[in-house]
Amino acid sequence: MEEKIYQQKENKVEAFLDDAAEALKNKLRSYKNKAYLVYILYATSLIIGITVIVGIVMAYLFRKSAVKDKVEEYIISHFTWQIKTFWGSIIIFLLAIISIITIILPYIILILGLVWWIYRIIKGWMYLSKEQTIPNKWF
Repeated sequence: MEEKIYQQKENKVEAFLDDAAEALKNKLRSYKNKAYLVYILYATSLIIGITVIVGIVMAYLFRKSAVKDKVEEYIISHFTWQIKTFWGSIIIFLLAIISIITIILPYIILILGLVWWIYRIIKGWMYLSKEQTIPNKWF
C-alpha cells in the first residue's frame, strides 16, 4: 500500500518536471523564432525599407522580455547583435550621405555598408541555428 502511494507521488513529480521542461523548451523555441523573425525583417528591408523599423523595435522589445524571462544568453546575444547591426548601418548610411561631396566615395561606403549588413544577417542566422552566443563585437 505504501509503495503504491509512493509510486503515485513519484509519478506526479515526474509529470510535473516533464511539464516544466516542456514549458521551458517552448519558451526557448519561441524566443529563437522571434530572433529569426527579426533577421527576416532586416533582410526584407533591402527590398521593403520600412521593415527594418519594425525589426529594430521588435529586437529591443524581445531583448527586454528575454532578459526578464532569464532566457539563455545566446538568445539575448542575438537581439543585441541585431540592435548593433541596425545602429551600425545607420552610421554607415549617414557617413555616405555626409560624403556625398565626392562621386565615388558614397557608393563605396554604401556598398561596404550593404556587404556588412548582409554579413551580419548571415552570421547571426548561422549562430542562432547552432544555438550559439554571438561574440559581443561590431564585426
